[in-house]
Formats: sequence, structure tokens, C-alpha cells
Amino acid sequence: TPEEVRQWDERVPHEFGLSQSLFNFYAKPLSEQLWKAQVEAIRNMADRESCVIVGRNADYILREFDHCLRVFLHADPAWRLNHMLELRPDSTLEEVQAEIERSDKARAGYCKRFTGQYYGDLRNYDLCINVGKIGFEKAIQMVLDAAKDL
Repeated sequence: TPEEVRQWDERVPHEFGLSQSLFNFYAKPLSEQLWKAQVEAIRNMADRESCVIVGRNADYILREFDHCLRVFLHADPAWRLNHMLELRPDSTLEEVQAEIERSDKARAGYCKRFTGQYYGDLRNYDLCINVGKIGFEKAIQMVLDAAKDL
């Protein structure tokens, strides 16, 4: 269901499927079901229309698609922390720092498990932009300019 996808998005523990499968030997673990549904949805969308997909290992899923521009936005840890504190003014520094670390670890594990790739490996992208130095507005313009001729 959409609720399950939101709850477990990019962080379904590997062990979750083991207990789920004990009672039904042929059932795939939820993590694999979500991955398969994600791959199918992303490929179907990219086949039908122009779209922007944020995250979801789309760089890997669409690796055979020539008409895709794979972009990775990044920033140094201090910039990310300050940016998140601006977005979440009611959170403490420690809370935000812990959330960033948890999120990075979950993304890295999810990426490695389902793609065999390392999260943030710049070799998997066509364009990598440090938004901490460039800023969002210039980054947006760079992406639009790069995507024009695809």
C-alpha cells in the first residue's frame, strides 16, 4: 500500500523479510516487493514521459536509458546541518545531526543492498553539483541547461 511504501521508504531492514517469510515460504520479503514495485514504477514513468525522480536509486534503475540526465546534489556536512536547522527551527542541533546521520546510513545501506553500488559514488552520475558552494538557484539552472538537449 502507499502507506507501507512511505513508512519503509529506502530503509526496510533486511531482516524484516525473514520473519515475514517464515509462514509463507514463497512470499518475497516486503523489502524486495517494494524494490520491485519501485523499479517498475520508475521505468514505466521514464518510458512514458519526461519526469524528475528524486532519489530512489533512479540512477541505477535507469542506467540503460540514454535520454536520462543523472544528477547528484551534495554539500559538505556543516552546510547540510545548517540548512536542515533552517528547515526545522524547532529541532535541536543534536536531533538534526542524528537525523542526517541516520538518513545517510539508511540510504547507503539501501543502495548497496539493492544495486551493489555505493551511495553518492559520483561515477554513477552525469552531473554532480555542490549546492553548498553553488546554491540551489544556480544548480537548478545548471540542471535545466544540461537537460535541454536530451
